[in-house]
Amino acid sequence: MVLWELTESDYDIAVALECTHALVNNEFNAKYLRNTYGWQFALKNFLENEYFGIYKDDHGKPFLLHSMQQIAVSHTKQMIALAIHPDKSVGIDIETCSEKIERIKHKFMSAQELQNHDSNEDLTRIWCAKEAVYKLNGKKGVSLQNDISVLMTGNDSGEIHLCQQYLANYTSFLINDLMVVLAVKA
Repeated sequence: MVLWELTESDYDIAVALECTHALVNNEFNAKYLRNTYGWQFALKNFLENEYFGIYKDDHGKPFLLHSMQQIAVSHTKQMIALAIHPDKSVGIDIETCSEKIERIKHKFMSAQELQNHDSNEDLTRIWCAKEAVYKLNGKKGVSLQNDISVLMTGNDSGEIHLCQQYLANYTSFLINDLMVVLAVKA
C-alpha cells in the first residue's frame, strides 16, 4: 500500500506522464482529471522502471500493462492511496472521517450493520471496506447495501462478503482524519 500526497504541479505530472497535451487542452482544470493523472503519476514514481502504463477493462478497473501485479486506487482531496499486490486482486478506498457519513449510512449499510455500528469512524470504515471490495470485484451492478457485507473481526480488520460469499479480508488505518481500507482477495 502506498499513500501519496499530490503536491506536484500539473506541469510536472504532465511531463512525467508524457501528456502535455492535457495542459494545452485544460484537462487538468477538471478536479477529477487532475486526480486521475495524479494517481498514474504516483504509480509511475512508485514502480519506476516497472511502469509501462495502465489500461482499464470494460468495467473501468485499472490494470498495469505488461505486468501480472494487481492494482487498485483511490483518492480524496490531495491524497492518493494505491494498493499493489503481486498476484491477488486488491481494492482500496480512502475517505475523510466526517459527520456527513451519518446522513448517508442508510444508503450503503444493511439493517444488521446499522444496528451494530454508529460511530463516524466505524461508519467510514464500513463505507471504505465496501468501496474497496467493489473495486476489488471490478464489476458494475453490485449494491453496497444489499450485496456487500462487512464483518468486523477486530478493531481495524475483518472480512468482506459479496452476495453472502466470503471474498476478501480487509485492514483499515486511521491517519489523522483519513480512513484507509485495504481489501485483499482471499
